[in-house]
Amino acid sequence: MRHPLAFVALAFCLGSCANLTPEKRDLRGALQLGMRQLDEDLWAPTEDQFSLGGEFVMMSKENGLGFESLVSFSADGDEIGNVDVTATTIEASAGVRAELTGQAVRPYVGVGVALINAEIEAESGGSTNSEDDTSFAGYAHAGIEVPFAERFYLGFDVRSLFGSDMEFSGVSGDADYLQFAVVFGASF
Repeated sequence: MRHPLAFVALAFCLGSCANLTPEKRDLRGALQLGMRQLDEDLWAPTEDQFSLGGEFVMMSKENGLGFESLVSFSADGDEIGNVDVTATTIEASAGVRAELTGQAVRPYVGVGVALINAEIEAESGGSTNSEDDTSFAGYAHAGIEVPFAERFYLGFDVRSLFGSDMEFSGVSGDADYLQFAVVFGASF
């Protein structure tokens, strides 16, 4: 197991959050829109990918600790000579989050584990060839959320995925990235 401490922390957090009464927890859902930068050596010219994600967060109002999960998609396409190249990723992740409670602006940090699938597709003259691979990885991120109205918030998130291991047509690499995203969410 590549990330045993992350699994232990996730299990602890889920256990502690599951017993929270509705008055003591904050449930949030958010949409993330951003840009990912993958390794240029492996992914050029498709290393700068647009990303779209949906996030669920369950926080304790008492101690600022909680659980987070994210499902996201990213893609970029370009042309090399007469070959159209498209690269996509699909990721599911879960982890623990800590944030300052009772503040007008909520800074936070989170860490966890992710499962990421990456695909590279090349099309030329009506012929298509594609390869994909899937890997476990770790992630860490930080950001701020600014509540507005009664239940809504805007934020900014910086996220890094690390430790993935991919192979495409015998070429080893990874799907590690650095992502900057704008977050729009709501508490419910």
